[in-house]
Amino acid sequence: MPEVIALLISRTIVDGKPITQARLSEATGVPQSSISRILNGHHTAVHLDNMLAFARFWNITLDQLAGLKPLDEREWSPEARKVAEIVDSLDPEGRRAVWEDAEKEKLWRERQIASSPSSPEPQERAA
Repeated sequence: MPEVIALLISRTIVDGKPITQARLSEATGVPQSSISRILNGHHTAVHLDNMLAFARFWNITLDQLAGLKPLDEREWSPEARKVAEIVDSLDPEGRRAVWEDAEKEKLWRERQIASSPSSPEPQERAA
């Protein structure tokens, strides 16, 4: 588990630079001395409250933090899995077109929400 935490720390970039122990401590509430001991291999076990803080910070599960599941494994809804399968089956041009359409839709919805703050749902777009 300390190896996974060390890996995540090494991958975390803030303002274009690797995160510092002090900044991680401030963001998670985990004492900097504990972070230092984890990185230096002096911690073979990590307290549960610190594990929870790290998992929340990196938006991962405790299983991922403990190295029991891959870091890139996410919980996907059946609908999201189906969309991913469809997109994966497309050629690069098709993927690019889907991406561009999704970006356009996202921007349109953001504009609808911004222009109508009293309405929680965006209005349907005219075809």
